[in-house]
Amino acid sequence: MGVVMSMFKAPVEPTFKLSDKFLESFRSKQPNWGFGNLSYFTYKRTYARVMEDGRQEEYVDTIERVVNGTYRAQEKHCKSNGLHWNSLKAQHSAQEMFQRMWDFKFLPPGRGLWMMGTDHVDKVGSAALNNCGFVSTENINVELGAPFAWSMDMLMLGVGIGFDNEGAGAVRIRKPTGTPIVYQISDDREGWVEGTRLLINSYQGKNDPIEFDYSLIRPAGLPIKGFGGVSSGPGPLTEMHDSIRSLLDKLDGEFITSVAITDLFNFIGKCVVSGNVRRSAELAIGRVDDEAYVTMKDWRKFPDELTDRRWASNNSVFVDQYTDFSKLTENILLNGEPGLIFLDNARHYGRTKDGYIADDDRRYDHVAGFNPCAEQQLESYELCCLVETFPSNHVDVEDFLRTLKFAYLYAKTVTLVPTHDERTNSVVMRNRRIGCSQSGIQQAINKFGRQEFFHKFCDKGYATIKAWDRLYSRWLGVPESIRMTTVKPSGTVSLLAGVWPGVHFTHSENYYRTVRLAANSQYVDVLLDAGFRVEFSANDWKKVKASYLEAMGVEESDEFIQNLCTLPISLTTRNIVDWFAMKGGTLVVYFPVTEKNYNKSKFDITLWEQLATVREMQYWWADNAVSCTITVKESEKQDLRPAIEFIAPYAKTLSFLPLENHHYAQAPYMEAGAEEIAAYRDSLRFLDLSKARNQQITGSKFCENDSCTI
Repeated sequence: MGVVMSMFKAPVEPTFKLSDKFLESFRSKQPNWGFGNLSYFTYKRTYARVMEDGRQEEYVDTIERVVNGTYRAQEKHCKSNGLHWNSLKAQHSAQEMFQRMWDFKFLPPGRGLWMMGTDHVDKVGSAALNNCGFVSTENINVELGAPFAWSMDMLMLGVGIGFDNEGAGAVRIRKPTGTPIVYQISDDREGWVEGTRLLINSYQGKNDPIEFDYSLIRPAGLPIKGFGGVSSGPGPLTEMHDSIRSLLDKLDGEFITSVAITDLFNFIGKCVVSGNVRRSAELAIGRVDDEAYVTMKDWRKFPDELTDRRWASNNSVFVDQYTDFSKLTENILLNGEPGLIFLDNARHYGRTKDGYIADDDRRYDHVAGFNPCAEQQLESYELCCLVETFPSNHVDVEDFLRTLKFAYLYAKTVTLVPTHDERTNSVVMRNRRIGCSQSGIQQAINKFGRQEFFHKFCDKGYATIKAWDRLYSRWLGVPESIRMTTVKPSGTVSLLAGVWPGVHFTHSENYYRTVRLAANSQYVDVLLDAGFRVEFSANDWKKVKASYLEAMGVEESDEFIQNLCTLPISLTTRNIVDWFAMKGGTLVVYFPVTEKNYNKSKFDITLWEQLATVREMQYWWADNAVSCTITVKESEKQDLRPAIEFIAPYAKTLSFLPLENHHYAQAPYMEAGAEEIAAYRDSLRFLDLSKARNQQITGSKFCENDSCTI
């Protein structure tokens, strides 16, 4: 009699873990932090979770958690689908992944360093592992609140969201009338999102008015278990709901506009930031001929709206190579906006080296928009995981090609873990889109030469990733990825590795890198003990100085108080820090940096040289897009329009920013002489971060470059 196989299987509980013997050699050690104390501090502040025994993770613990989570996800997928799983082979592979992360040859995104291998992913799914997403409003006539609720959901999980306003004119707003329905909002992300969805839907003419009971939401200051952070209380949510009502009430009887759609997303972004869940990011994309949308962030016309909520998104427009860029360049040179989205290029090209893709070709990409930093082309409701490689941290091209296996494998593995949203799963599991990125590109060019870098590291590297995708997709029983490579702008992850973000050039060879931290941070005392220069944030001090003067009975003319924001904190001012912390103040700490593989700074390069690098990376490497904020000097402003026209056939996205060596106080990068930096470095004592009080930190922001975060 044959064996009868059950159609129903018990849930698979993966058992994979890295060998204790292997890990033992890394215990009580630190990696070779790329920027020394700056890198280690950034890691501890941003990615080191508090473990079950109350200790804060060290780097070995974080990488162990991430690698274990990655291979457990593979194991669960294989065993759940009746696929072969070889534990011994997985152990060898996982150990090499660990080693290459330890050596800073590649790293998961900040989202992965913070969330991979946690119970949150097991319970909620993979959304929080993804850097970025996009949603279109094209179909808001079906459900008005759907794209807004989805965006709020993902933003609260740390995902950066792009959106369009293609739904303008699709729905006539109707102020709800009748007997109000009371909805009690639960004390969780789901409750906040559902309440917002119901509120917006009530203006589609299908529902009664809705009122909210906020009594279940925990008070401000209490920890958010699992995901990290602290509660804001109901304040930001009630303010957002009031703002949405006010906006939609004014549109009663009218069709929803592109500006109103953008404002609704901006109110949501503002709420997420105020809610202390994560820093967030939004990219708005509109039509280039929509004058109301293009001018909605003009501070001369709308100062109150910009201050209230329109700061919450970077705004871009859909263009093509035939667009008249003359008027757009005027706006760009004013404040850097709008960014430019070449949607046809994104749909019809992977790498430009591989040629045009026809509409009926299976490689055609049905993208609708981009993520906030504009390196990932996405369909509506799609999420994507990015991973960074650091070519300049490799010995040679063979070393780099080996790293690509594990960078690819991490990102592909994230697509094996479903999210909590069926709409997102349907597109993610079909496309399996990932983004293997590079950072420290300029350093790699300096180290290996342009020909070696583009022809071998990029072109041969792309072919290597394609080969791994064919192999692993067959083993895992999933589609090959529609797109796999990108250049993200990076941020704190590249700081860990000691490389420059993405394709960008460094500020200078020697400089101070300032980092902001809360005045109540566990690290303030240990930084002071080690001799670091720590200051009150000038902006925050301006906001609270008057109340301090009143509270302490100090005269405005007191020179010490007047200049407090530019004086290093010492024992004489340490008591003021505690008061400043109660006001939610921020401190600024100075880290010394001397760059390696240095050639040019961002002040030495031309507009055309930057565009040439973008074109090369789009040609040899990125089948998604290349994120780069092109800086424009005063002497180059007349070249901006012809430069855009030149690059338009080859680019998928472009953003520009006027370059000014502004010398602002406490700027993120502050140039200094080599002797000054060396003397400051020599004056520092050992930075013992283990002395810090163990308290839960908030984790990374989804999109880690300040050019695209709120």
